[in-house]
Amino acid sequence: MVIRQEREERGDLDTIASAIGELGQNMGDLIAQQREALVKVKEDSEKIARLVFELMGSIQFQDVTRQKLDDVTGVLHQIADHAANLTAVIESKDEFYRIAFRKKLYGSIEELQADLDRWLEEFNRNRPHQGRWCFGKTPMQTFLDAKPIAKEKMIAA
Repeated sequence: MVIRQEREERGDLDTIASAIGELGQNMGDLIAQQREALVKVKEDSEKIARLVFELMGSIQFQDVTRQKLDDVTGVLHQIADHAANLTAVIESKDEFYRIAFRKKLYGSIEELQADLDRWLEEFNRNRPHQGRWCFGKTPMQTFLDAKPIAKEKMIAA
């Protein structure tokens, strides 16, 4: 009976040892799979990081490009506004042009601009006006007189 019990216990111990061996083997397999998964995660993370850095570089390039395009667009709008103003002045049959084009043919834009600048100086700074808000003052004097009032209104707002 003792021998039989020893055999049963030895059989049980062999079963436990075999199970522990299988667990050890399974644990080894599991660790190997986890290592492979970690290596894969690391490789994929590095790929994603490279893509993110490339994307960030692209976004920064696009942002710089957009800023430059905004600057160019702003200048183009200023040029368009200036051209529209010049066109409006020319088409308005303003006193300067009616007189100037009757008296002189201009050889260049610079000549025309110089005469226009002289005329505007005379018109706005030297000649008194009876127009709205001028009351016999020059337009420039009217503007300068109104400047402190405008500043007060801007501060109050």
